[in-house]
Amino acid sequence: MAIPAYMIIEGQNQGEISSGALSEDSVGTATQDGHEDEIMIQAFYHHVPRGTNEQTGQITSMPSMRPMQITKMIDKATPLLHNALTTGEQLDITINWYRISASGEEELYYVMEMEKAVLVDIETVLPSIGDPTQAHLGHMEILHINPGSITWTHDAAGTEGAYSFGSTAA
Repeated sequence: MAIPAYMIIEGQNQGEISSGALSEDSVGTATQDGHEDEIMIQAFYHHVPRGTNEQTGQITSMPSMRPMQITKMIDKATPLLHNALTTGEQLDITINWYRISASGEEELYYVMEMEKAVLVDIETVLPSIGDPTQAHLGHMEILHINPGSITWTHDAAGTEGAYSFGSTAA
């Protein structure tokens, strides 16, 4: 069983964008107890390549930034996210990743925190309603986000990494 991740977004101007995003008014029967002020992530993809010489393996450049792609339901936050996109509003974003513990309970184990993130694209998606393999999918959107800086923390194992994109530090 796939365990979703949940996202909290605070805008520099709009404040708590994700507040009420998983409430019944926002998503109907898809509400999630205990996560009402978060956005449920349906799919996630992030690629951070670093240039290397293919023959020698020598590093040739700093890590480059590709926008992370986050798929989510259309919800209360959707209009606010479009505001953030069109105005270039900087966002602080926390993504909480969960897993099933040895005791069978859902537990937070991994956290990604971004500061000064910027939305660079929003795609609105309606899966093919005539395709029975997609009949269970709802109205979605894909957010493309460039984080200004990012911290990755594995809470359960006590490890952490961080990077500020555009930094020249190796």
